[in-house]
Amino acid sequence: EAQRRHERSIGNLWNNFVEVTKMKDVVERMRVLLRDEDEDMVWLQQYLKTPEFRTIATCLRESPDYVDLYNFLEENDLDLTGIFQWVNDELGWGNYTQPTNHPADGYYHQDT
Repeated sequence: EAQRRHERSIGNLWNNFVEVTKMKDVVERMRVLLRDEDEDMVWLQQYLKTPEFRTIATCLRESPDYVDLYNFLEENDLDLTGIFQWVNDELGWGNYTQPTNHPADGYYHQDT
């Protein structure tokens, strides 16, 4: 059962989310489905490992807005590095490197 923490932080909110949604049980069920060669789960795993899917992560990493959000969440105790390293491990993408701002990259942001 989720516990109220003495210290409020986004990291504690994430931990409560993982607990309340039984995220670890969901991931374990996904592993069982993969082991049992469930057609839909195998398709999902294969799709997540495609270059097209990886392009989404690359696009995010190139956005200064995303980098600012990433830094804000990390500074407020959300272990994004740990979370994304786990994702990289699951997808066979190797070591995770934190995104950094590159203002000279020509990212264009249009205010609406």
